[in-house]
Amino acid sequence: MWEINQLLNIDPYDFERLVAHLFEKMGYNTRSTQQSRDGGVDIEISIDNFGLSHRWLVQAKRYSGPVGVKEVREYGSLSYRENVDGVIIVTTSSFTGEGRKEGAKHNLKLIEGPLLTEMLNHYCPDEGESFHRKERGVDMLETGEEVFGRHSATIEGNKIWLVLTKKHIYFEKINATLFSKKKKLIRRIDASSIIGLKQDTNSLYIVIDEKNPEVLALSIREPKSFAENLELFCPSFLRGETLLKFG
Repeated sequence: MWEINQLLNIDPYDFERLVAHLFEKMGYNTRSTQQSRDGGVDIEISIDNFGLSHRWLVQAKRYSGPVGVKEVREYGSLSYRENVDGVIIVTTSSFTGEGRKEGAKHNLKLIEGPLLTEMLNHYCPDEGESFHRKERGVDMLETGEEVFGRHSATIEGNKIWLVLTKKHIYFEKINATLFSKKKKLIRRIDASSIIGLKQDTNSLYIVIDEKNPEVLALSIREPKSFAENLELFCPSFLRGETLLKFG
């Protein structure tokens, strides 16, 4: 059975794939947009029966807190810019009262966490466990290190996991399908070697090795979240000052 806690513990990109899979089970054709270039759209769904076509844009938000009016308004505007029948916002949490009013104003379909799990349990009742293959409990690497964060990112055109422990950042290359992942370790850096960190909207720059400095440029959806996790163990970054010094 699907539960909210399960959904909150998966990667945001995996959550988008799961939502797309759900709509496929409901009979829709789906197309997931390219990551970081979606223009505010995660998934496009469509259905064509006897010449009657419908097309919707879907935004998937794996949130623990409520979705507010600002985001609802932003995604609602997509229905006026695109040749679509409407916009659907799917979240693991809920919508604020103002968010619901804004959604009704623009005829948006809002799917909150309880309804989402009900839909998953109806259309995908036997897939919850296979989607969450890893054991419940603390996430541990084969090295015995406890994982404090996993972040999906892109470096040099390759999609990777940034796996954060107290001692290291592991770069794992991803070869994923909906229900399985094959991982290949392509790099490991010591957390103690990091001398600078700078975050942008969808970018992260990590400076390592003071004697022979190297800047790692990554595309990442939630750079702030990664930086906050990392700073729990390495709070003394020079940040932009280091990037200016070695830029």
